[in-house]
Amino acid sequence: MAAGVSGYAALCARVRVKYSRLLGASEMGSLAETADLGALIEALKHTQYGPVLEGLRERESVLPAIITALRRRLDAEARSVIQAAPGNSRRVLAQLHRRHEVNNLKAVLRGLADR
Repeated sequence: MAAGVSGYAALCARVRVKYSRLLGASEMGSLAETADLGALIEALKHTQYGPVLEGLRERESVLPAIITALRRRLDAEARSVIQAAPGNSRRVLAQLHRRHEVNNLKAVLRGLADR
């Protein structure tokens, strides 16, 4: 039982570290005030998302490529948490992640339908 508890404690610590790296309210406010897409990209390069954007070639610095790159990072972060989970909890976390993805897709479709 102790190994299971320590496994969950380690997983929670890992998630807390990832959570602490999210952009804060002031950073989000600064990004929201950027003048255009170019300024937003440049501002994002000075955040923890900079390495993701640096990997894009200059001709790829358009919105779909940026969204795809950020999305891949999000998926990699989620997979790293799922893989670090002890025992059978990986399956539960994977299922919760898939459900979250489906709910995001449904929200996008609702938004498109309201146009």
